[in-house]
Amino acid sequence: MNYDRTIPDKTITEIVRRIDSSWEVQNATPAVDGHHIVYHLDIAMQSGRQQCVLKATPPEKSPTCGDEARTLAILAAHTSLPVPEVLGVVDDDEHLPTPLFVSTTLPGANYNRTMLATFSETAIERLAHSTGRHLAMLHALDAVEAYGFVDIDADETLGGDCPSVTSGQLVVQNPTRSWTEYLTAECDQKCTWLTETQFGDLAPVVRPVLDVQIDSLSGEFEPIIARIDQSLDNVLLDPETSAVTGLLDWEFCVAATPAYDLAFVEHSLRGVTGRLFRMFQIVRRRFARLCSMAIAKPALLVSSNSFTRIVSAMRYSWLSTQCSTSKIGSIRLVLPST
Repeated sequence: MNYDRTIPDKTITEIVRRIDSSWEVQNATPAVDGHHIVYHLDIAMQSGRQQCVLKATPPEKSPTCGDEARTLAILAAHTSLPVPEVLGVVDDDEHLPTPLFVSTTLPGANYNRTMLATFSETAIERLAHSTGRHLAMLHALDAVEAYGFVDIDADETLGGDCPSVTSGQLVVQNPTRSWTEYLTAECDQKCTWLTETQFGDLAPVVRPVLDVQIDSLSGEFEPIIARIDQSLDNVLLDPETSAVTGLLDWEFCVAATPAYDLAFVEHSLRGVTGRLFRMFQIVRRRFARLCSMAIAKPALLVSSNSFTRIVSAMRYSWLSTQCSTSKIGSIRLVLPST
């Protein structure tokens, strides 16, 4: 669905003054992409000029901006993740595109997800290492006890103030205590969807394979907050080093296992060209040596046919950080011999 993602200048001025009556908008530039109302703002504050971002809700769009703002505030307070600082939230106002929030900007450049194919091999490996470290930091946050969609149970309704950073606001919708039960329900949903597509005749073939894989899982699974979508358009990168300088778009998170999140993020960073698929072997041996030092846990098999150097480098950094924080969870990564 297409939404009207523009608002009048006077509305932007009113929003900013709801956050702080002394602020003055010097310039407002609408973002090109996205599904929300997003403006890059140049604001004159008592402390000087500040570059900020306004994110608001178009008519008919699900009201998730308030939840995202609270998630950002919680992550900023309880982790070292590079997320924007939330300066103020307006949850409900019939004259404004609420919920909405204003946040600081972070350094770095934003790229379309298809541009990964243009990155050098060195840049891809740096991106992978940076991503792996950040995932490990997120997974170390002890905030959920079951599996499902992560929602916010807000402490209060805000009219321009900064949100609470109490991690107890993070809740799991329709929580499932069993990881295999959660996966089974997810497969039910996806296979039902598959039957409604042009590939519907494959559903009876796919489902038994999924059931066998789920039945083979074993171990002490531990729920964590999963990032899921770490594609290029949801991050900011240092243009020189390709290191991640900012993590954007926290509208959608789930409580899952670290392995599940890792697999989703790998998929979102695989790129669109075959060139990337030939890079996996380069760091495999170094990564395997690190894996051999980890305590035995249920295996997550890494196929040489399906992953790339970006996957291997990211897992190397992820596992290194997990080991250093004593939060290895329930994963042992096993790489097949070559």
